[in-house]
Amino acid sequence: MQFFKKDKFFGYFYWLYGPALSGLINLLKYLIIVAFEFFSIPLLGRYLFAPWKRDVVRPANPSLSQLWQAFLMNFVSRFIGFSVRTITILTGLATTLFFILAAGSVILLYFIIPLPTGILALGLFFGMKLHLKFSPETDYFIAALPFASAIILYIAFLFTSSKNNPFKESLTMLKFRLKAEQKVDITDYLDYAAKLILEKSNGWRVFQNLIFQERKVRFILYKAGFSPEVFVHLPLLEINFPDKLLSNALEIALKMGHRQIETGDLFLALFLIHPALPVFFEKFGLKYEDLENILYWQTSYWKVLEPPKIYHDPSQLRFTGGIGKEWQAGYTPTLSQLSSDITKAIKSYPDIVHFQAHKNEISTVEQILGRSAKNNILLVGEPGTGKKALVLGVAKEILFGKTLKSLAYKKVVELDLNSLLSAAQTPQQSQKLLVTVLNEACSAGNIILFIDGLERILGGTEEKLGTVNATQLLIPYLQRSDLQLITTCDFRSYHKYIEKNAALEASIEKVEVKEPNDNETLLILQEVTPALEARNKVLTTYPALKEIIKQSKKYLSSQFPEKAIDLLDEALVFVATKTTDHILLASHIDQLISAKTHILIGEIKKEEKERLLNLEKILHQRLINQNEAVNAVAESLRRARAGIAKENKPFGSFLFLGPTGVGKTETAKALAEAYFTSEKNMIRLDMSEYQQIPDIEKIIGSENYEGLLTSQVREKPFSLILLDEIEKAHPNILNLFLQILDEGKAKDYSGQSVNFQNTIIIGTSNASAEFIREKIAQGISVNSFKQDLIELLLQKGIFKPEFLNRFDAVVAFRPLTQEELVGVVDILTGRLNERLKDRDIQIELDQTAKVKLAQLGFDPQFGARALVRTMSEKVENLVAQKILKEELKRGQTLQITGNML
Repeated sequence: MQFFKKDKFFGYFYWLYGPALSGLINLLKYLIIVAFEFFSIPLLGRYLFAPWKRDVVRPANPSLSQLWQAFLMNFVSRFIGFSVRTITILTGLATTLFFILAAGSVILLYFIIPLPTGILALGLFFGMKLHLKFSPETDYFIAALPFASAIILYIAFLFTSSKNNPFKESLTMLKFRLKAEQKVDITDYLDYAAKLILEKSNGWRVFQNLIFQERKVRFILYKAGFSPEVFVHLPLLEINFPDKLLSNALEIALKMGHRQIETGDLFLALFLIHPALPVFFEKFGLKYEDLENILYWQTSYWKVLEPPKIYHDPSQLRFTGGIGKEWQAGYTPTLSQLSSDITKAIKSYPDIVHFQAHKNEISTVEQILGRSAKNNILLVGEPGTGKKALVLGVAKEILFGKTLKSLAYKKVVELDLNSLLSAAQTPQQSQKLLVTVLNEACSAGNIILFIDGLERILGGTEEKLGTVNATQLLIPYLQRSDLQLITTCDFRSYHKYIEKNAALEASIEKVEVKEPNDNETLLILQEVTPALEARNKVLTTYPALKEIIKQSKKYLSSQFPEKAIDLLDEALVFVATKTTDHILLASHIDQLISAKTHILIGEIKKEEKERLLNLEKILHQRLINQNEAVNAVAESLRRARAGIAKENKPFGSFLFLGPTGVGKTETAKALAEAYFTSEKNMIRLDMSEYQQIPDIEKIIGSENYEGLLTSQVREKPFSLILLDEIEKAHPNILNLFLQILDEGKAKDYSGQSVNFQNTIIIGTSNASAEFIREKIAQGISVNSFKQDLIELLLQKGIFKPEFLNRFDAVVAFRPLTQEELVGVVDILTGRLNERLKDRDIQIELDQTAKVKLAQLGFDPQFGARALVRTMSEKVENLVAQKILKEELKRGQTLQITGNML
């Protein structure tokens, strides 16, 4: 048998009556099935006597005349339906019969053509000459037809056998044969491009030159961020060609689900055996797993670029109703005005759908919709997790006939709530309009109704225009079997409106839509990238996609996949308009994130390096002494910026201990300005307001209001959180911060996670302030008594050990001396001058004034806060008086001495 397959002459006949005949039969079968299904023969036969468009008259008052009138109208409706369906069925059967007869003739002719063409040609020639008396030219033409047909078929055989080996087994069977140590030629299992490269290669040099220029491999390299020319001077392998290459390529092809070994498989196989390739790619942060992901991307892209021909395998055909699909559905005049057909939108723009992350949920939704009862679905998930994309995925499955048989002739229609609510003058009219829409959806028979944002029709009031509360109205419809509804809401709305209503919750099936993980998000980005690239004419690299996932996860507060898709779209527009090479790189993502968050990320430039290395000096411009605190926060910032801080934790967390007025809050403000660009990016909580357990609702929220902390962190994820007087909070409330400090996240009242990983958390406490004063008075340094201070806090039960251990550092602030207050005077004078800049006025204090202010403002009990009051009373009042008396004018400098105070 192998001889007949390999030999060109006998192989031709094997191909002719084997694969070629099978392909022809499949093509003819495809045409027959398409003709049969196009006319909707099975569907129309099932509804042969049904009313046209479900148009049935039901008399409200069943009097004899109304019953007779209804009977006549219903008879007409059924007669029209019967007539149209019968004509269509007969036309379809006739067309199908024609295709069957034509297919039989084609197959018969196919068998005749390759017979010994010489005998057939002579018979035709003399037969035509003797009996039909055609002209000589016609006789020659007719006699030449079998020859020409045979030659054309043989050329087709040569072309097909060179591009695709028709005798190959599956790659799984090939692997089995190799394991059984059978003699097999692996090159028979290569696709055309891979086989061509192997045939031309007499060694590694030629192979390497050819493989890097092949179009699938070029795709992989460009997506990795490299030009194929980079690999021209790649060192040659010292092993025999092609040792290990094909066996590795086979394993890769099996993993990727390829039918044949492709050039991309050969490239990855070369990566595995060539020592220089892993070293080169790792310099740019790419490992073998990354190249596997890119190969999968290339495989998926090629399926879209070169989809398999359905007529090669008619069993893969999927049907959605044909021309009679809409004839079985009822009229929906109101719904049509207030809705849009999602299925049509997908047909026009198939690239808008991405549902790689929700395949399991799509299957679950289809199973629920296919039930005979309780077939309504509520998709619950946070904004951005892909709830609507899931619905689009269901619609796409229905459109291409890949769903359950019970859903095959359905369509997904989205109700436009804005149009519905704005079309009514009162909430009562909105309810009536909604009833009309629901009745039409039930009677149509082919509609799956989609309402995005169920809470919008559950939380309204009768007094407020543009809202509606349809809770009680909706429940009876949800309990019917003829309504199929998909709707969405977030967790907060679910807890508020649905969970508390037992009847409503029982009548709808909840499906939770979770945020996709990093790998699923990568697949989604790879899925949507081709359409976005084509629109912006920009090449997207794989490192850019990885950077999108990494940085959006770290710095953007919304959910995957929406935030990643939005960032990709924005980045492509940025590259298309701001660059000349139109290639999206990881560095572009860093630029965009930095612009959004006002936080420098990516490569650290020289100016920023100098600022980070001199951060202590910068902080000391606002702080006097407190070296330990300054050093601790500066080191934390350097670790965070260098990317070596602990993952899944806040940037930094500190507990500042010390008396009032020593600079604890000022340090927090300085840190907010240094790292988050402004003091405005500081969230301050007075923990003395949270001394009771119910006070936790103020932090994480409740059904009636959002949490003070959780809502602010969602709005400003890049913030410094200052927990003032933290020791006064209830111990159970402090337990909430255990999770925040340890995991960088917490849950709000609805159970949704809030990300604290982009925050710096500082707790301040006056606890044991007297102990600090005593030790400082004894001349003991802060570092020497800090451990004793911590033990004292534990002994008194002010803090628990596990709470203190969660902080990156516990820092003791010592009281300021009178001499150090002179430095504080300089800082306060500088701030006053900043406020006077608009008036072009400057204030200067001589040493006597500074010393006097330090003396007047020295208060061991209140620290620098007493000095602030003194500056206000002595200096600011003096300046204000001179301005009002016009003794101090624009452009002047006021010299203040001690005698003036």
